[in-house]
Parts: sequence; C-alpha cells; structure tokens
Amino acid sequence: AKARLQRAQAKIAEIAADTSSINPLDDRFLKKRIRLIDLQTPDAEPIVGRSFDDCDLIGPATILTADCRFSDTRFHNVEFVKLKAPAIAKTHSKMIFERCRIDGCRIFNVVFLVPEPQVPAIEEALKGVTWLA
Repeated sequence: AKARLQRAQAKIAEIAADTSSINPLDDRFLKKRIRLIDLQTPDAEPIVGRSFDDCDLIGPATILTADCRFSDTRFHNVEFVKLKAPAIAKTHSKMIFERCRIDGCRIFNVVFLVPEPQVPAIEEALKGVTWLA
C-alpha cells in the first residue's frame, strides 16, 4: 500500500510539473494542464464565467464555489466542505470560482468550500461526494 501511495504521489508531482502556459484571462480552456495558482489575479479577484473542458486542474488550492457546474469530472486528493454562511468575501487564502463550468476534467489537490444553498446541486452533479463538515 505504501508503494502504491508513493507511485500515486510521484504521478501527481509529474503531472503538476508539466503544466502548459496559459493566458489566465481566457474565458475557455480546452485540454490544458493548469496550475490553479496561475489563474489567480494579484488582487484575488473571483474567476467568473470560465469554462474548463478536458483539463487537468492542479492544486494545492482552496476554492470557494459559487454556482459552478461540474460534469464528468474526476477528483484526486480532493475534499469538500459545507459552509453555513455564503462566505463570498475576497481573501488571498482562497480562490473564488463563480459561474464556472467544469466538464471532463481531472482535479488534483483541492479543497472545495461549498455554500450550503449550493450543496444539493453539487450532490446531484457529483454522486457520492463525501463532505468533511
């Protein structure tokens, strides 16, 4: 089991090291390997209305979701946390994704913060999601 974990960690490190250069201002990303930190603006503005199709999205990152849609997406070392309050306040400790569409992607090393009103939509889109809180 330990060897399998080490191989998995090595594979994630390999994927993270091989990121393609992107323009973080693009509205649509198709078949890109993206370090999530590359999307964040210096003033931590929300990432609004972006589409990610067949991409690898690589953390580490903490992302607050606001009306995002996920479909056919796979998660690796990802956790989901329910929030009681909306918590849309801009901070440098988390990224905010608003009205983004994420289709056919693989997401690595992310903690998603989900406001309580959006929990049913996430549970519907991501059957069997496990919540930390």
